Amino acid sequence: MAKYSIISDIGKGLVNMLRDKLVPEPIDKPEYIGMCEPKNRGGYVVGIHPYDIQENRDGKAQEALTLPDGSVQAPPARIEVYFMISVCSQADIETKAIDEARIIGKVIQVMNDNPNIPSIYMPQSSEYPSELIPISMLPLEVEEKVKIWTLFGESYKISSFYVAGPISIESENIQKPDKRVKSFLLNSTQFVPKKIIQFETRIKEEEIDDDYTQRDAEDLGKNDDGGDDDF
Repeated sequence: MAKYSIISDIGKGLVNMLRDKLVPEPIDKPEYIGMCEPKNRGGYVVGIHPYDIQENRDGKAQEALTLPDGSVQAPPARIEVYFMISVCSQADIETKAIDEARIIGKVIQVMNDNPNIPSIYMPQSSEYPSELIPISMLPLEVEEKVKIWTLFGESYKISSFYVAGPISIESENIQKPDKRVKSFLLNSTQFVPKKIIQFETRIKEEEIDDDYTQRDAEDLGKNDDGGDDDF
């Protein structure tokens, strides 16, 4: 998944790739290639113009993600970025059209040879696996291209149109897991109630038969004097 800066990172990656592939032939200097508005392109001969962002609807349902710490992250935004690449040659009027056709031909060749932006051209701060970002040419009719140019208040110029994506932009909506221990106190005395069990011993008193006791005593007396013992 990508950070919110991935849209600008794609633009930077395309600029770096075209500067590497188009210089010194057919473009003299890398400074002639960059991102700009079609109406205010400065000194750019090759301009990259993002013009639309749409939700990707490939039918793949996006689900919430469970992070390593147990947090739940909301589903990402899954989008596609649309942009066009135009050429405005600085050559003389006699050779301007031919020069622009030659340059746009090279642009199309480079884009066709790189269906994914190579990671070496992506900004180092980008955490997205750039090799997974597909880029393909849009098969638009001339009427559709003219409409896009009118969005910028410009008349149609030679250009090619592309879509990058789908791209997943991560959500910052993260729900932390519930803590098992709500709170605890440090350096405090906590009273823990204890159950005390007491045992009580009771002695049961019983009445003794007096006649029985008296007979035992008499028998004992006879045995002591030896008069009544038989041998």
